[in-house]
Amino acid sequence: MKRFALITIVFGFITTNLFAQFSKVESVKMELEDPNIAEKDLRECKANIDAAKENPKTANDPKMWYYRGLTYYSIYASADAALKSENPTSIDIATESFFESKKTDAKAKYTENADFYLLYCAMGLYNNAINSFNAKEYKKAVEIYKKILQITPLDQKGDLKRNSGGEVTEEKITQLMYYAAQAEGNYTDAKTYINKLISLNFRDPRIYADMATILLMEKDTAAALSYVEKGRAIKEDDKNLINMELDIYLKQGKLQLLLDKLNVAIEGDPENKIYYFARAVSYEGLGNTEKAEADYKKATEVDPDYYDAFYNVGVMYVNKCNPLIEQYQKTYKQSDIDTLEATMDKYYKIAIVNFEKAFENPMMSTAEKVDLAGTMKRIYKKIANTAKEGEMKAFIESNKGK
Repeated sequence: MKRFALITIVFGFITTNLFAQFSKVESVKMELEDPNIAEKDLRECKANIDAAKENPKTANDPKMWYYRGLTYYSIYASADAALKSENPTSIDIATESFFESKKTDAKAKYTENADFYLLYCAMGLYNNAINSFNAKEYKKAVEIYKKILQITPLDQKGDLKRNSGGEVTEEKITQLMYYAAQAEGNYTDAKTYINKLISLNFRDPRIYADMATILLMEKDTAAALSYVEKGRAIKEDDKNLINMELDIYLKQGKLQLLLDKLNVAIEGDPENKIYYFARAVSYEGLGNTEKAEADYKKATEVDPDYYDAFYNVGVMYVNKCNPLIEQYQKTYKQSDIDTLEATMDKYYKIAIVNFEKAFENPMMSTAEKVDLAGTMKRIYKKIANTAKEGEMKAFIESNKGK
């Protein structure tokens, strides 16, 4: 009889302890989901859910994991600065908890809600990754990006992509991973991420230029050239890729081969502006600005709205002024000063005419136009066109930060 009483007492203790842990999870649920509680006691929720997590009876309970995720996400989203400061890894814990809830949720009672909140977690993780990258903590940034890539497949309706302005997608996050790996000097991983982007059909010529740059560092000019050619198949007139192709042919001692290729291409298709543009960039890279300008002009004759060609001519003439400025600063003879000033004035006027045409480009982003307007403002000041200088200043002020 006494033995039976002891068993009853022990069983009662176990039952009470188990109920206490489940009641902690339930109390968190009630606190977080009760619409009548405006100010949630997140510290109490945290204490209860942490206790439930440590208890072996509830450690693998999908409900506990879900409400742990919700608790820590609520902390991350809280306006309580002190609470957020006390829990600097709250978004990481929330993400881990929602995934654990899905993993242990055999009956899928919480999975749909966990998926919903994981999309919000992705945005928090993205912000943290950007902060880590800006702080030059590149390894940490990559680890966070990897967590985000676990979430992006859940974005079946495109909500995450839409709400992030297209920044949080598998392609974009992979691109940021290669930026981080490249910045860290981890070129092995950078190549892996670039090749993944290519397999995802990510059509940005920069990835081919960056891969070629890495391969050139590794002295593999043949492989570098193959990536340049792949990139130019996407954007044939990408100046960076054209310059890189020129550089590779120079390294291989095959410059004439490149020019021969362009000459044959132009002969076969004399109305193709891209070929003239590519040959112009090649000549410019060789320092033959006269032939470069002739080809840029030919490209704009084929297409009077070929803004890239106008822009390049403008840059070329600004660059022509740079050595003249150095001479000017070292010259004290008035006749030499007058000659230099006249030449620079001539070059700046040619540059500004071409920049004005480039500025009309409807495809140029506002940020790019602001940058170009800054250059134009400085040139207008040099050629004493105060009215136009004022226009550019006003444009910059009205579009700054857009």
